[in-house]
Amino acid sequence: MTHYGSQSPQTTLAPDRKGVLFCPSCEHTSPFDGDWRVRETCDGLTYRCPVCHELVQRRPVFDSTPRPTPATAQATPFGPSPKAVQNWARVWSSWTTAWVQFVRQSQR
Repeated sequence: MTHYGSQSPQTTLAPDRKGVLFCPSCEHTSPFDGDWRVRETCDGLTYRCPVCHELVQRRPVFDSTPRPTPATAQATPFGPSPKAVQNWARVWSSWTTAWVQFVRQSQR
């Protein structure tokens, strides 16, 4: 195993501090909000060592914003927008109402 010199002073970290990450390859130590190379992915955050670029940790991101539902989702190129569906429902309702009235009048 190749040992890279740690650039973070290990003695300055409080022994009871939570959120300290350790690189498994070069033993670099730093708080999670320290000098790690953080990258946002579709799954969450990845932490890489600034010394040897080893993947140290993957963390999922949980946010409090609600996920879009079919009723609130934006239009996609492969489907109609919610506004188009509402318009079509209104046209269909008007047409069926008119047809029912026509049939009732023709039966008299």
